[in-house]
Amino acid sequence: MVPAVTNPPSNISCKRAWTNEQDEKLTIMIIEMGPHQWEHMAQEMGNRTGKQCRERWHNQLNPLLRKAPWTVEEDWILFIL
Repeated sequence: MVPAVTNPPSNISCKRAWTNEQDEKLTIMIIEMGPHQWEHMAQEMGNRTGKQCRERWHNQLNPLLRKAPWTVEEDWILFIL
């Protein structure tokens, strides 16, 4: 059964920039608990949703992310495919 979609509580800002302190706190929680239990982490953050925490980790903070420009070889692979 799919849980009902609810609006975030009024004390959560949906469009606020992340601070360095928030990034550090989220990273520490992920090191301790692993990259899951996003709703629990959001409660610990106090002003973020689970979805925001998950997306911040997967899109910006994960150290396995490769942020360098594509190589010439990768460009050729895309061109050929």
